[in-house]
Amino acid sequence: MFKKCKKMASINFLLQSKNENAPIYLQFSFKRGKVYKRKTGLYINPKDWSTKNKLPKQNNPENKNLTITLKNLETFILNHLNQDYPKGIEINGNWLQLQIDTFFNRIKKEKTNNYVTDFIQYIIDNAKTQILPNGKIGLSDNRIKGLKTFKNTLQRFENHIGKRIKFNDINYSFETRFRNWLLKDQQYKTSYASKNIDNLKSICNKALKEGKEVNPYASQLQAFTDRKDQRIIQTLSLEELEKIEQLELNNKSLDNARKYIIIGSYTGLRYSDLIRLKVEHIFLHEDYPYIAIHQKKTDRDINTPILPPVMRIIQKGLPYPVSYQKLNEQIKQVCKLAGIDEMVTGDKFVKLENGKHRKIRGIYPKYELISTHTFRRSFATNYYKKMPTPVLMGITGHKRESTFLAYINQTKDQKDNMKLFYEHLEKHQSKPKTKTIQLQAVN
Repeated sequence: MFKKCKKMASINFLLQSKNENAPIYLQFSFKRGKVYKRKTGLYINPKDWSTKNKLPKQNNPENKNLTITLKNLETFILNHLNQDYPKGIEINGNWLQLQIDTFFNRIKKEKTNNYVTDFIQYIIDNAKTQILPNGKIGLSDNRIKGLKTFKNTLQRFENHIGKRIKFNDINYSFETRFRNWLLKDQQYKTSYASKNIDNLKSICNKALKEGKEVNPYASQLQAFTDRKDQRIIQTLSLEELEKIEQLELNNKSLDNARKYIIIGSYTGLRYSDLIRLKVEHIFLHEDYPYIAIHQKKTDRDINTPILPPVMRIIQKGLPYPVSYQKLNEQIKQVCKLAGIDEMVTGDKFVKLENGKHRKIRGIYPKYELISTHTFRRSFATNYYKKMPTPVLMGITGHKRESTFLAYINQTKDQKDNMKLFYEHLEKHQSKPKTKTIQLQAVN
């Protein structure tokens, strides 16, 4: 990787003045058409400068030492290019200036470190001793991974604005600029952009508890979402799931993927839990089979029923583990073979001209939009209004009804809830004897 970055980048030094004490400039060429020039902060008499070698002449000890410094600076910049470019950090003039200042130790170090990314790294470094809101100790692997990703995102934004972010910088203007960068420049989905704002607010709250000087506005950072008419989710209906179950498959890997589709869509389990599912997780309660498993993402114990399609798979044998990326590829193939090919509107990962991959809304064959995340949404959607919402929430692990309804892109329906109440009440007790009351139907 280092050699690759080195080939597409070059560094030259030059003078732009004939004065006796001329500043030495560094010219950094990166890819095609991207050339940035910054002062190094070093000076030399033009008479001691070799325009051929673009370095000081080797005519005295001072110039020899100056040459060593410039070459070390070049190596330092190319090494950091090798580290930052694969992370997606924007390589521009601000980035170049930061490398020069870092090399010469020109960045002021505050007595109290108030940089956001440094505090995030502190949390990561002490992940195993962090106390969670529920009183448990230690961050989950997923949370640590999420913090690393968030830190990388902030570092890219820092490079974009040309300065490191302090907790005191988190004001309304900063929030607006950061949100616009996430949505417009980076073209992130609304949900992912909002997650970054939410992460920032959480980090600020923790920093405040640990005595950091945090801008009071940080408590007002606002998460956001698409309007209901803008949200699109993909689910597999019960009819489509039946088509998938009945599909003739001679390919072992695709049959294994089919098992994941059926189990996930009838239990509401996430990929991180599906992949760990074993016979030991299966129990009976008064002749009712169910799965009891500890959710990896939420760190909660949940129980989910084993419906007939899932039981048929269990009797044949549970699926073997497959990587997340591979399984997503295979389930698309299964859905295509099952004829889940209706042209629908949805969001699909597409490679942009700048090389980034982003979800782009368009019209695609439905099988192209199916992923492991479809399973949970399918379960919640298919059984919504067929059973009490709190029962579904207990299975999916959602804590708030509003979050659950947003997850399946539904709004609360009080009349349907009342109807469901009476249906379940009738199953468990006889109707009370009451006088006949005529009621007017209300729409």
